[in-house]
Amino acid sequence: MTEPDTADTIVMRHLSDIEGAVRHVKGVLEPKFWEAVSNRMEAWAAERDWIKDVDPQTEGDYWLAPRAWQSPDDEDDAEFWFSLTVTSGDNGEDVTALAPFVGASAHGNRYVLSFERERPKKRAWQTLLSQSDELLQQLREREFETDTRAGTIAYPVILDAGELGAAFADEDFDVVLAPLMAVLGVAEQALHLFDQLVLAGRSAS
Repeated sequence: MTEPDTADTIVMRHLSDIEGAVRHVKGVLEPKFWEAVSNRMEAWAAERDWIKDVDPQTEGDYWLAPRAWQSPDDEDDAEFWFSLTVTSGDNGEDVTALAPFVGASAHGNRYVLSFERERPKKRAWQTLLSQSDELLQQLREREFETDTRAGTIAYPVILDAGELGAAFADEDFDVVLAPLMAVLGVAEQALHLFDQLVLAGRSAS
């Protein structure tokens, strides 16, 4: 009697296809994707004369900041910045870097635009945020997620898997990356709120 298929038997039967798919994603699709992301972030920042590091070779570890947030001793670095980064779910790492972007992470990881700082240190920052409830409420009304205990302020960046597949086929990423550009726009519109945090953070350092 033939045993019914299990997840393990199905995986093993298609292991060659799985291996080929992963190689294709990592070797072909991901470089194209990060180039498209970095190009658009580079152009967006250049239009506003923001400082940034969006080198496609860093594959997603991108940041950008208004010039008012730059470090006093380094015009190419920042004391505070927005970072396109992965937040960890259960601290597991996904096989591909695209999975957290399209809601396919096996670990609950996801991409966000996160507000980051060089200083003050975590405890002082947590205290500052705990005393800024009205300001954080205004950020939450703009759909930023805030966690005073963790000291984080972030906006999820979610892309559509089907649109991403079409972008690779058409070599046109404008539609699929529209949510990322929209999040950058939300952050820009909320700069007056982040400027208050920057001022308070500098004073607390």
